[in-house]
Amino acid sequence: GAEPPIEAHNLAHTTFKRHWWCNASTPFVSGSGAQRTRGILAWKLHVRAHSRRPAQRPPSATRRRPWWGDACLRPLRPLVSGNRRRGGVARGCCCFSVRFLPRRNSPPPPRRSGRWAMLASVRGRGGPVLSRVAPLPRAPRGGELLLRVEAAGVNPVDYKLPRLVAGRITGMDVSGVVEAVGDESNSGGFEVGDAVWGHTFGGAHAHRAVVRCDVVARKPPWLSHAQAAALPVAYITGLQGLRDAGGLRRGGSVLVIGASGGTGVAAVQLATAMGAAEVVAVCSGKNADLVRSYGATRVVDYTKEDVGEVCEAGHFDVIYDAATGSGAGEKYTARVLPLLRPKTGQYVQINGSAWRWIRGLTGTMPKQQHLILTKANRADLEALLALMAPPAGGAEQGTPAIVPLVEEVLLDEHGVKDVFARLKGRHTRGKLVFIMR
Repeated sequence: GAEPPIEAHNLAHTTFKRHWWCNASTPFVSGSGAQRTRGILAWKLHVRAHSRRPAQRPPSATRRRPWWGDACLRPLRPLVSGNRRRGGVARGCCCFSVRFLPRRNSPPPPRRSGRWAMLASVRGRGGPVLSRVAPLPRAPRGGELLLRVEAAGVNPVDYKLPRLVAGRITGMDVSGVVEAVGDESNSGGFEVGDAVWGHTFGGAHAHRAVVRCDVVARKPPWLSHAQAAALPVAYITGLQGLRDAGGLRRGGSVLVIGASGGTGVAAVQLATAMGAAEVVAVCSGKNADLVRSYGATRVVDYTKEDVGEVCEAGHFDVIYDAATGSGAGEKYTARVLPLLRPKTGQYVQINGSAWRWIRGLTGTMPKQQHLILTKANRADLEALLALMAPPAGGAEQGTPAIVPLVEEVLLDEHGVKDVFARLKGRHTRGKLVFIMR
């Protein structure tokens, strides 16, 4: 029901406040699915004036109690009204405010199996934040699976991509258990209860996620969920960069720039597993022992040495650059190109300036230079598992040949804030992985 009209204020020197309401005829709908909210938009015009005569309230429409308090803007323009001869000149100002009024008869949001919300890391205006009321994902369709997420990897692209491009929920690396299959005839052989890992394009940093069957693979027992969640972006990018773009062969030499980060550690491990005879890592001196333990044969401390001067010109078959264009102003391209073998050496870059991206996406990169994007597919996931598989007799012990460097973080408010602050500050070693508990 509507509230009664507001009484006019008849005071000494008569300061009055008039309200005119004009409700929009078009309904206002916000959100989707379980969080859909319906209502109307209302504009409110405030006129504050000072008059010599008692204020007479004009006929007014009834008011509705707002759900939000009105956010009145600063005065926009002065207001002068009235006639001096008739005894009153009203002086004041006009300002506008907007209120959102939900419909009183709007039905509550639908609940799904008694639960309609979940914890998730969502993209906000100031960066990713934790939401406790993120809507559950839709039911899987043909060729899709609904996962109960056990672990989800974190990558710099999770905070760099805008919400319009990558969606509301952050995350692309996922490992979990199948809860529902969209279409059994097009499920890729997966069944409810299978442990799978791979890519998702609908947000992995949540307790539930929908994935496509062609970009996930079964998780072997010798790989934990946290380890599996660290692999898809970093290790598949390294595999495709070294094998496809770089053409690395057994006995070759590789230079890895930015070797202590998630993608850098992955490149060092993969180059060693693929049979590279020499793996030179560029990182800070405090991480030298770390990258040596993962297969680097030599370490260049960029805080003390210039890689372009200490390495021999024309020496490397592949240069894998995981630092240039990553956000801290690193520019190694011009310094390391002379280190490539003439005609056969390949420079592989995973980040770059806007101009480099334009050239990479249009296929106009210079010869022997590549800027790659990860191509999600099940075949490369299984090829990576083949490289990581434990040696003969090690399967029972569950010790893979390649062990990713993982730091587990609980998905909560503090964890989300800390993880993305560390990513932006470039103070990470290996991969950060959210754990759902």
